[in-house]
Amino acid sequence: MAAREFADPEIEGGAQLFPMKAITLLVALGGNSKATYAIKNASDVAAGKQYDGFNIQKRKVIVFNVLARFFAESSWASAKD
Repeated sequence: MAAREFADPEIEGGAQLFPMKAITLLVALGGNSKATYAIKNASDVAAGKQYDGFNIQKRKVIVFNVLARFFAESSWASAKD
């Protein structure tokens, strides 16, 4: 199996966050700046800008932001099969 490619540089400990041809999820309690982080990083990847002095591969991106409060109150979430 070929090594996985990433759009972002390595961070502390050699971790990388954005694998190519895959989905990345950010999960945390509200108010932890997940949406801000996702939009900032997505815009850097879409523009091919440097991140903390490292080059990032320019790629197409899409960001979905789902509010748990909205999801819990929606009729879709309570629909029965």
